[in-house]
Amino acid sequence: MGGKQVAANVIDLGGKNLMFVALPGEAHPRDMTKGALADPCGSPVAYGYFCAYSGTNWHGTSIPMYGCGRYRIPWTADGSWVDNQTTGTVANFLDDSGVSRWNDGGAFNMDDDAPWYWVHWVQNC
Repeated sequence: MGGKQVAANVIDLGGKNLMFVALPGEAHPRDMTKGALADPCGSPVAYGYFCAYSGTNWHGTSIPMYGCGRYRIPWTADGSWVDNQTTGTVANFLDDSGVSRWNDGGAFNMDDDAPWYWVHWVQNC
């Protein structure tokens, strides 16, 4: 995926696309930046965000999506997501060809056990 490490457990994937990495054995990313880069995918998910998680039940590494765009999903196992964007904003799940194969029907919505194996990108708006 590329990217640049910007904190002990934060990777900048380009622009404002950040990934917050959960350390081995931890359910959620820890704030190792003293609040400088707070993870909006904590509990509860910050309003306006779509959050993707590497693990089921909103655990593991998270990718917060705020600005309208296409965000790369690096995982191939089951994970989870929460769409807490503005009411009715639809997130599309894209395959390896960039084709939308499913959408979440609009915010607010969530899935605690979602298959990422076929999802290569999420277009959050």
